[in-house]
Amino acid sequence: MEQENRVLEQKPASEKKTLQEVLHSEKRDDAILSVRNLHVSFKTDDGLVHAVRGVSFDLYKGETLCIVGESGSGKTTLLNILAALDRPTSGQVLLNGKDLGKIHEKDLATFRRENLGFVFQ
Repeated sequence: MEQENRVLEQKPASEKKTLQEVLHSEKRDDAILSVRNLHVSFKTDDGLVHAVRGVSFDLYKGETLCIVGESGSGKTTLLNILAALDRPTSGQVLLNGKDLGKIHEKDLATFRRENLGFVFQ
């Protein structure tokens, strides 16, 4: 299987693009995973925690995605949303064009079994 990689290159500050600009520089309609303006917030005793803020990206067949960050930066929360284990506060996740937010709670286990695979850390 041929793998496609998008590489962030070091460029002068005037030429640098944000991660969002790089991820959206290709306009294609064949994404296997599309995430749009994803937000996840939790209420705690200390107030509102914004675990995921405005994440948007597309993943295409043959690509590999690595999610890295410091402890507490929202990686596991994001993965739980992408795996349809939790629901976002707002935003949209499409897997092969199917909106995960529109799958009825009682149908999620079947959807996960038939469409997703998990490798836990």
